[in-house]
Amino acid sequence: MHQLLKYALNLMIVLPFAATAQQPLARLSETEVEKLLFEVALNAHPPLKFASEGQTLGFFSSLSNNVFLPEGKGPYPAVVLVHHCGGVLQYSRERAKDFLAAGFAVLILDSLSPRGQKTCRSGIVSSERVLKDAYDALAHLHTMQNIDSSRIYVTGGSLGSMTATWAASPEVAALMQSKYRFRASAGWYSNCVYRHAPNLPALRLLRKDIDKPVLLLMAGKDYEMPPEPDCTPLLKELTSQAKPVGWHLYPNAHHTWDSREQDGHVWTNAFGVSTTYRYSEPITVDAMRRTIEFFNQH
Repeated sequence: MHQLLKYALNLMIVLPFAATAQQPLARLSETEVEKLLFEVALNAHPPLKFASEGQTLGFFSSLSNNVFLPEGKGPYPAVVLVHHCGGVLQYSRERAKDFLAAGFAVLILDSLSPRGQKTCRSGIVSSERVLKDAYDALAHLHTMQNIDSSRIYVTGGSLGSMTATWAASPEVAALMQSKYRFRASAGWYSNCVYRHAPNLPALRLLRKDIDKPVLLLMAGKDYEMPPEPDCTPLLKELTSQAKPVGWHLYPNAHHTWDSREQDGHVWTNAFGVSTTYRYSEPITVDAMRRTIEFFNQH
């Protein structure tokens, strides 16, 4: 039901702003509806406010939309760390520590709590809006003198992986009206096409026009964002065209493999399929290693 609510909310919000709003929705193609959902992201919420200066990450540091700096002298490469549907939690702090230890500055994006939301399930803050927030974070980092603006990356899991995957597409960047592009991106427990519910348009995450390096790290036992049936044929096609895409499948991994606090949580989607979140330290360590290596290579 929450997926239907999200879809309805997005369409209700988009109508006053969409150039094609006078067309009956039933006549719109899936691509046209998709563009409407991107358009609503530009107008649905006021922009977030980001920290104007970087700081050291401490035990009592507030994470929400703050920028944290590694040791040593800048300018630093930077990562926009995008949360999953559960928002900014302890796993966000742990991933930030990993990137800081590798020499990256980190902006921890929080699209939910400044808008009074604890999770994304209500649909009040859409996945498309989170993407817009990530591009706003990218623009903000370009204003900071101690950030290497030529090396700004984006990563996240689940909801965050949708942003990371979309970010590789120039078409999507244009729809978001972004002046800047991320140098590369990495999505954790991600997939290539996300389906909200039966009879609703799917979201094309990994697109054939990608021109920025993107790494997909996928979970074989993920039934919230299952890699199949879409990823294998699409990844093979893109690879045959020498597109800048990399991927790795963890056959025994579950959704949200890096979140201790959500271990054991069960979620059932609109298709009636349930997925159980399982934390795995070995997979988390390996995924971080692959992500940092990918960013350093690009």
